[in-house]
Amino acid sequence: MYRHAFYRKGKVAVEFRADKKGVILRFAPAQDDRRFNWSQAVVFSLNVDECGELLWAMEGGREFRAYHVPPKGGNENAKVLSFRPARNEKEGNALTLLFPNKKPSPNFFISLSPGEVRALQVFLQESMKLMFEDDRSRRFRREGGSAAGNPSDIDENPF
Repeated sequence: MYRHAFYRKGKVAVEFRADKKGVILRFAPAQDDRRFNWSQAVVFSLNVDECGELLWAMEGGREFRAYHVPPKGGNENAKVLSFRPARNEKEGNALTLLFPNKKPSPNFFISLSPGEVRALQVFLQESMKLMFEDDRSRRFRREGGSAAGNPSDIDENPF
């Protein structure tokens, strides 16, 4: 499992955890300047496709949005995770978790420096390797091959 976190004094903390199924983001509000209320944390999960889309957006300076509506609870519990790249030198990159249908909305916002964006990119790249390795090993076991792969399983020309 991989882990990484960003903290903003007196505002918000966001923790990223990756395992073989995906990436989980936990946004926690601040209790005071140095502590965060993890019992009040809000969770947002990204699958491998969403991780790839977020990584692609971050590397290309594009916006990204992922919408999740839980099966139980309907639209009132919908969440939107967005990444907005900086548009100029004065503006920071923004990672935001929104609750568009809740009033008052417990939205979370964190501004990321270019170095933090790069750290998140590396985290996502390593996380995706973990997810793909697990997927590949399950597929080979299901097809009767080894987890490391079998040269006979690889097509000479995949196109």
